[in-house]
Amino acid sequence: MVGLIGLGRPGLYLIERFTISGPFRIVAALTDPRVLDVVSPFGVRLVNHPRELFEAADVDVVWFAEHDAFRNNFAATDTFSGKHIIVETPLSLSVAIVDRAFREAARHNRLLLVRHPRRSDPDFRQALAITQNQSLGAIHAARFVS
Repeated sequence: MVGLIGLGRPGLYLIERFTISGPFRIVAALTDPRVLDVVSPFGVRLVNHPRELFEAADVDVVWFAEHDAFRNNFAATDTFSGKHIIVETPLSLSVAIVDRAFREAARHNRLLLVRHPRRSDPDFRQALAITQNQSLGAIHAARFVS
């Protein structure tokens, strides 16, 4: 079960995608009144403070679904105390913060995963398979369009 911080475009996408096809279920999210009517049909409970996600018994993983969400909420003393963490890229612009985050995760025996958003999408996997089997021949240039 996932607690979500960040109800912008990436967070809303995750709620919709996991509701339709799993493999996770988002049970709680940090409050953002602008999207309340969008989130409520998915049965996601809204909380007022990140601490509530870390203390929730039904949350196993806290997913920081916006680029700055982890950096803005990271406090080593409590962030890894009981939950695994997934963050969007980039984890941080500071090597010192990245090192500290991974040390804290290891110290608390928790996973810290950095999600590369497009790698799990079916269209990306299909394009990767086509390039790897070279059915189109050698590719000399590619352009990513989102």
